[in-house]
Amino acid sequence: MKLKKLLAAVFCGYLFFVLSDSAFAQPQKDVLVVIDTALNSDQIDISSSIEYEVCILDWSVCPNGQNFMEGKGSAYLAPRFISSNGFNHGSQMVSAALRTNPNLKIIFVRIVGNSTSGARLNVSPFAVAKALKWVSDNKERFQIGAVAMSQGHHNLSSLTKYCPVEHSVESMVDTLLQKGVPVFVPAGNSRDYERIDWPACIPSTISIGALDLNRQIATYGNMDSKLLDFFEIGELKINDFDGQLRTATGTSVSVQVAAAKWMKLIELNPNVSYEDVMNILVKSCTPISNTKITNRLAFPREIVDPKARIELSIELDQIRNQLNDLRSLIYTLLADSLK
Repeated sequence: MKLKKLLAAVFCGYLFFVLSDSAFAQPQKDVLVVIDTALNSDQIDISSSIEYEVCILDWSVCPNGQNFMEGKGSAYLAPRFISSNGFNHGSQMVSAALRTNPNLKIIFVRIVGNSTSGARLNVSPFAVAKALKWVSDNKERFQIGAVAMSQGHHNLSSLTKYCPVEHSVESMVDTLLQKGVPVFVPAGNSRDYERIDWPACIPSTISIGALDLNRQIATYGNMDSKLLDFFEIGELKINDFDGQLRTATGTSVSVQVAAAKWMKLIELNPNVSYEDVMNILVKSCTPISNTKITNRLAFPREIVDPKARIELSIELDQIRNQLNDLRSLIYTLLADSLK
């Protein structure tokens, strides 16, 4: 009985040493801003990841009765409203980002207002520009690394230069890019193979198209051979506003997955310029084409740190050696007990 207790103590002590000596990933400092409909930040599966909330609307219907609010609860919408008219989209997008990169810290900016009956109110380019300006003004305060806005529209011109001209939005996208903060936006889901949604058609945004589960270009996604930047998976299991697991599909999902991977890249490459991180990303992407679009890039399946692979290999060797030492010690103790 004493021998069993001794062996158990030795094993537990060794196991504690082995595990405590291993390197565990630390949460990243950089924050992702998700601009979308609404959010209940007390939702159990996302609450610990929400760093801050902001409400910027065309209408005076933020929780404080104004068109601007910031701090906890600013993006809140009553359950009877968030369950309809697409207001659960914000919860789905946050879930998509966190399922891709669980270490993320997120600032959620609400830009979609609701009527007293719960109807969805229009969002003007002015509100989008104000939201992006808030991001620019608070970039250093929150160490913001990227913006993911899974919103847009397809009210486009039929001309060759079809993208609506919204100088205030374009200016803020450019300003953020100069600060090293890319704005990820969806190509849209209208099966238009010559035009992508606004604001994805703004050249300085990072426009994202969708891949299906076979990692082929999804047929529902909009395309433009000049303006579409990347493709990413567009179907994902997410936790909805009510905590239920559902499947979300579309370029909106692709945006969140792409932005979450970008955040992983800047976590692995701290103090590196936007241009250098983009070069790292492009080198890790896979060329993809179909009959509608050619010579585009698909995001990698996952972002892997080459250094981590080497460190993991070294750690595994160390653990293997420690376990061999433990086995030898146990054999020695057993042999001594039989004398």
